[in-house]
Amino acid sequence: MSFLTNQLPAAWQPYARSYIQLARLDKPTGFMLLLFPAWWAQMLATPEGDWPNLWIFMLFFIGAVAMRAAGCAVNDVIDRKLDAQVERTRSRPVASGEIKPWQGIAFAIGCCMVGLLVVLCMNRLAFVLAVASLPLIALYPIMKRITWWPQVFLGVIFNWGAMMGFAAVQTTLPVAAFILYAACFFWTLSYDTIYAFQDKADDEVAGIKSTARVLGDDAKRTIIIWAGTSFVLLLAAGAAAHLSPLFYAGMLLALIYMAWILKNWRMEDSASSLAAFKANTTFGWIVLAAMVSGRVIV
Repeated sequence: MSFLTNQLPAAWQPYARSYIQLARLDKPTGFMLLLFPAWWAQMLATPEGDWPNLWIFMLFFIGAVAMRAAGCAVNDVIDRKLDAQVERTRSRPVASGEIKPWQGIAFAIGCCMVGLLVVLCMNRLAFVLAVASLPLIALYPIMKRITWWPQVFLGVIFNWGAMMGFAAVQTTLPVAAFILYAACFFWTLSYDTIYAFQDKADDEVAGIKSTARVLGDDAKRTIIIWAGTSFVLLLAAGAAAHLSPLFYAGMLLALIYMAWILKNWRMEDSASSLAAFKANTTFGWIVLAAMVSGRVIV
């Protein structure tokens, strides 16, 4: 990102850096975790022996980047006072005053317009599902104020792509779509709780609620259960989509990798929590590769 901003006129570079930080374009883990459920769904929905539609793959990529940027901007505007109390987030553009709240909202609206253009390129069912998600997206930023389980709400909304991926390919929602959605829900519970452990001490001071705080010493055991549930449901989704045995061979690698993540995660260490969170991106790629093998290779 610094290479791109350095090509701009000097007067524009500070603004470009601020908006890149606002959209989290310098931190791709977030939009990749948003994207994987849609890509996984597209692979499960693709007929046996066919290649997935690369145009739809690209549409989901653009949509994930745009909507994650919009969500981050809205979240930063709403949470600017709380962010200023947390070490990791106090330098964010809105919390630090680099970007004014109205500018953050304007940026979010622009990103939503990009998202709208993306879903207008899809079929009616995918469009309806996208519109249905908007109230949930709007509610998410306040969840950490009213419930100890904001990660549950994130799991509900962050994996909408699991259903949209099926809708975009098959124009319907088979059983495999709902199994995949449930799998992604538990996956989000596990990785976002790990992510929340970075800020546990600061969150206690600021009064921010999270599963990291409410689970306490039982967190690792619970996260292992959530991750295990997610893995079993991914296998079930593959079975419902009639993937070949090569899918299960690939998922064995995914299981080994997830076990390695959880074994090495130290919840008292913020750096370890961030590393474990980011490692879920690699897990996502392994699962995608397993699905490609199970659907395309015969």
